[in-house]
Amino acid sequence: MELSEKAKTDLKKVLIKEVGEEKANAFSEDELNKLGLLFLNILAEGLKMKVANPELSTQVRR
Repeated sequence: MELSEKAKTDLKKVLIKEVGEEKANAFSEDELNKLGLLFLNILAEGLKMKVANPELSTQVRR
């Protein structure tokens, strides 16, 4: 699976804000793709957990 160019560009913008331009630019296109897919999988698993256990998503976060 391959992320769109827009998705990789958006991910790179976020990385620049979070880790700085030098570190963000050190990622290859393949690494950006893999990192983006990892984030999407983590998000999907979190959403599955919320659907399976709706009581978890209604708890107050501190």
